[in-house]
Amino acid sequence: MSVPSESVFINPLKVPNLEFAAGLLARALHLDRTELFGNMKTAFDNHRGFMWVKRKITYEEGQELRGMHLEWIAIQKEGQRHYPHGALAAHVLGSVDFQEKGNAGIEKALDVDLRGKPGEMRLLTDVKRRGIESQLDTEGRPGLPITLTIDERIQFVAERELAASVVAHHATAVSSICLIVRQYASDGQSVRSGPGRRSGRARRTRSGWSRSASRRWPAARPRRAGRRRRPARGPA
Repeated sequence: MSVPSESVFINPLKVPNLEFAAGLLARALHLDRTELFGNMKTAFDNHRGFMWVKRKITYEEGQELRGMHLEWIAIQKEGQRHYPHGALAAHVLGSVDFQEKGNAGIEKALDVDLRGKPGEMRLLTDVKRRGIESQLDTEGRPGLPITLTIDERIQFVAERELAASVVAHHATAVSSICLIVRQYASDGQSVRSGPGRRSGRARRTRSGWSRSASRRWPAARPRRAGRRRRPARGPA
C-alpha cells in the first residue's frame, strides 16, 4: 500500500550559505549538522545541482520548512510503502519507483493488472477556460485485487531458518520454496485406486463404464467410509 509522503531536496549551487543552511535544515529535519554540511559541501565542490536532504519527512517537518519561505528549499511529493506484515515477505510483494510503477516482485510482475487504466473525458470550455459541458470518452478501469497463497506462519518460519543458516554457514545467498499439496475427499467418502483388468472388453463399475485393454489404467471408484468389502467366495 502506498501512502502519500514528502521529501526535501536542494540545489547546493544556489544555496547562499552552506554552513548556515546546514544548521537550519538539520534543526528542522532532526539531522546531524556536521554530516549534512559535509554532504552539501561535497555536492557543491562537484558542481552537483541536486541533493536529497531527507526522504519521507513528517507532516510537522514539512510545515516548518514551508513556514521559512526559502526559495532554495524544495519539497517533492512521493509515495511511502507500507507492508501488511512489516518486512515479512516484503521481497515477494516487491516495490515501486517514484512514479508508483512496480520495479520488483509481484508489483512488477502484475503491474498492468494492479495499476488499472485511467479514463478520458472531453471538456468544452469558454474563452476563460471555464467548463461548459463534459463528455466521457473512455471509462476508467480500476486495478484488480490480487490475493496471494503465501501462509504468513510458514513464511515467518522459513525466513527465520534462512537467516539462521546464513549466520551459521556464512552463506552469501539463500533461497527456499515450500509447496503444500493437499488431497481432499468429499464428505463421508474416500477415493481408492487399484489395478485394472486386462480384459479388452468394456466393464461396468460403480463410477461408470471403463475399458482397460492394454493401458492397464487403475480404475477408481468411491467407497463409503467405514464400509467393509464383502469377501470373495470361491467354488464350493
